[in-house]
Amino acid sequence: FAYSRDGFHWSRPDRTPFLAATRNDGDWDRAYLHPASTICCVGGDQLYFYYSGWSGKRGDGTRDMYAGGATGVAMLRRRRGA
Repeated sequence: FAYSRDGFHWSRPDRTPFLAATRNDGDWDRAYLHPASTICCVGGDQLYFYYSGWSGKRGDGTRDMYAGGATGVAMLRRRRGA
């Protein structure tokens, strides 16, 4: 995540991925992940981040970079107060 106090200058001190591929053969989110949008959805006290992932395998077992696509959602609890 990145943050900005003025909307023009951004900082991202923690470079670890928020959503990382599993790298496990056969997993739907094995290799390539792509956010569905640049914003999140807010529902109650949860933040929802929708994303797409690809396994790289077709149903017949052949490989293709964009085969086996699916949509996932990651959720975070909203922080209340400071």
